[in-house]
Amino acid sequence: VQTTCLNGRDSCGLASTGGRALAGFFYQPGLAAEIVYADFGRGRETRGADVQRVGVRMLGLGSAAIMELGGGLAFTVRAGIAGTRVARESTVALRDSAVVESGVELYGGFSGLFRLNKALAIEVSVDALGLGDSTYRRDGGLMASVGLSLRY
Repeated sequence: VQTTCLNGRDSCGLASTGGRALAGFFYQPGLAAEIVYADFGRGRETRGADVQRVGVRMLGLGSAAIMELGGGLAFTVRAGIAGTRVARESTVALRDSAVVESGVELYGGFSGLFRLNKALAIEVSVDALGLGDSTYRRDGGLMASVGLSLRY
């Protein structure tokens, strides 16, 4: 999660962890339906003694288009709709508060894959949540990841 320094914040930070898992099936060559879970991690902003922490998660249903480029390389574009959860915790003037918001948003992403064999690939991805809503971009709905892709 990348938080954006707003209103004179002293510092902003990236999340230390986040991740994504997805499962899908090909309904036509190069086209797949997917279920996606992503935890965008937690970010932190500070201004003096005031601290705000933000965490973003999503569970979505969408579709992906995969284009094989040859030589073991492939490119994937995905999009769909997701249920979201944004948790904000803050300490302002030594008073703690927490708010959890749920909603439904659009998501999208793209991946580059290098196939190690027919079933296993190294995948580099960028995923974004709330494509039409700057709140999610500000609160951290953007993630870059590197992982393994397993295809049966």
